[in-house]
Amino acid sequence: MIRKAFEKYSRSSRPSQVMEMDLDDCGKEIMRSAAGSAASGVIWSFLSQAVRLGSQVIGVMILARLLPASDFGLIAMASVVTGFAIMFRDFGTTAAVIQRPELTNPLLDSVFLFNIAMGLGLAVLVALFSPVVAWFFSEPRLLWVLLLLSLVFPLGALGLVQQALLERVSSRWH
Repeated sequence: MIRKAFEKYSRSSRPSQVMEMDLDDCGKEIMRSAAGSAASGVIWSFLSQAVRLGSQVIGVMILARLLPASDFGLIAMASVVTGFAIMFRDFGTTAAVIQRPELTNPLLDSVFLFNIAMGLGLAVLVALFSPVVAWFFSEPRLLWVLLLLSLVFPLGALGLVQQALLERVSSRWH
């Protein structure tokens, strides 16, 4: 498109007017392209969140149907602790990987190791605080549930960089 504008400019008797019109056309085309890309990204993000929320609701409904009320309450108490710990899972490293213009292998390795260390640290913290949480809720079975759920953090940390890279490729594709 810019090449066409340049060709018109070089052949025109009033080049400034032609150039202004073609640059405006180029700008409009770029804006249309950017707006379309942004709209597509918003739609996909909305659909992704809707599917995730829908699957969580369905999962809770299935658990509520299958588990007795006391066991369902136990899972709810444990999810308070794990939900709080998940907020500190990666300290924004996945967002940094997605948004950084250029990535190097040493950087990705460092982020991966940092995420593993954070996952292990969170697992240890949840395991250490599980007796206190079980005492607070007056539910001794919560201790073992939290100890088992603490294993989720290092296991989940193994895939954070790969997930961020996948989201990065996906966002560039739109």
